[in-house]
Amino acid sequence: MKTPRYCCGQLVNVVGHCVGEPYVKDFFVQCRILCPVDDGSYFVRVEKTDAYSIVEEDSISAYPNYDQDKPADRKRIRIVFFGNGLFALPTLRMLVEQGYDVAAVVTMEDKPCGRGNKVSPSPVKSYAESQGIMVYQPRNLDSDDFLQAVRNLNPTIGVVVEYRILPQVLFKIPKWGIINLHSSLLPMYRGASTITSAIKDGCGMTGVTTFLINSGLDKGNIINNLAVFIAENESAEDIHIKLRTNGAAMVDDAIQRIAHSSHGIPQSQLICDFIKPSHAPKLYRKDAYITWCDSADKVHDFIRAHSSVICGEDYPKNPAIAGSVSTAWTILKMIDSEVASEVKIHKASKTGIPRGFHAPGEWFLQNGKLMVACKDNLIAIDILQFSGKKRMTAKEYLNGFRGVCKGFCQLNTDKEISVQDE
Repeated sequence: MKTPRYCCGQLVNVVGHCVGEPYVKDFFVQCRILCPVDDGSYFVRVEKTDAYSIVEEDSISAYPNYDQDKPADRKRIRIVFFGNGLFALPTLRMLVEQGYDVAAVVTMEDKPCGRGNKVSPSPVKSYAESQGIMVYQPRNLDSDDFLQAVRNLNPTIGVVVEYRILPQVLFKIPKWGIINLHSSLLPMYRGASTITSAIKDGCGMTGVTTFLINSGLDKGNIINNLAVFIAENESAEDIHIKLRTNGAAMVDDAIQRIAHSSHGIPQSQLICDFIKPSHAPKLYRKDAYITWCDSADKVHDFIRAHSSVICGEDYPKNPAIAGSVSTAWTILKMIDSEVASEVKIHKASKTGIPRGFHAPGEWFLQNGKLMVACKDNLIAIDILQFSGKKRMTAKEYLNGFRGVCKGFCQLNTDKEISVQDE
């Protein structure tokens, strides 16, 4: 990804014919950038009419906020990094590899995970220790000892990625304040379940935003942002990978903009028809229960929204790295069994086949595929996992099945599902 030259909130002149009708004859049209896009284009709003357009960088005439060929000396920028999981790791790696002075890493306490409940460090801690960086794992962020330790580091700026809410006294310590990398286009999806909520809602676009932390939840001034398109079949894991990779580059850009005197813009300046304030609440296991009475499109979005984030090839095979969002699941009872089984659905595909006489939630074999009926059409199950078993493809399931391959998924979510968190 090429780091965008121009930034959200910036007023720019755009060549008229690039904006489209009715501006074709205008030499330049004044526009405000709402967000750069990872393909190199920009979403802009025409100032005169509040119309929207997508334009290429070459069609924009404006002075950038800073010269990207002459960055501030990274070695002189002292950073305290707050982070924990897989989403935070690429940003920490970037800070180290770009030569920033990473004085310390603050991460969560080691926790038991996996079937053996083995106590494991966070990915951020493991990487920091491999680089010889000081690691803090405070239970109380507002304890006098920890606050004094941060003051003694004399940080230029703090960087937060996938961590806890900080007390006000802490984010006032660094000279330039603390920036947060957030996995949405703020003010959309403030909160914890940003990626899941965007996919579940059928959004075609999400993104990353860096902002200066203040006393509000995800409401500080925006330094920069970047839009990322969500393809029809992309899962939460696919988007997680895109955002954590692009987000690392945007954090570097944000630090440089702050070093060149950027104070960011209020989030209110970006509110428009497709960027509106919304909340992404913390999700629990019960929230991942599949409602088969919904349309096939909605069920498909729901399943890919709740796909687990697992290790990529560039990460160690550590169970502590796995994402925390519950996988979409259902309760299945086969017609030749008295026992109901919990089944996780890791991946499914839309078929466009009308459900016909099949009832919503009906589970059956058709044309060599494992199908479930939704309100309107059938969904094909691709990857599934029974309780206590390993995940498997539908083909593996069908090859090993003994009995009548037909059953029904329970539909009453109010009374029949467990609310225990995974």
